[in-house]
Amino acid sequence: MPGPKTPKHASVAATTAGASKPAPAVSHSTSSSAPASVSTSALALRTLWNTYLDATPSRLKLIDSFLVFLVLSGVAQFVYCVLVTNFPYNAFLSG
Repeated sequence: MPGPKTPKHASVAATTAGASKPAPAVSHSTSSSAPASVSTSALALRTLWNTYLDATPSRLKLIDSFLVFLVLSGVAQFVYCVLVTNFPYNAFLSG
């Protein structure tokens, strides 16, 4: 039985663990805490995206892309029904 897969981007996960670096001093001013939270959430989203790309099977990615297409199609139909017609259900019935 093969072992668990290791992600290609293991270096990002290793740097976020902070095992070798001490935690930086936290400032209590609001101006310096906002960029730190933005960079932390950007790093979390980047790690999530890289893990999704590495660990998700291609068949599941195909299903996910179809679901994204359906959501975008629904948004386009909603925008159409708001901008073009005065009876909003006509756009959804035609789509």
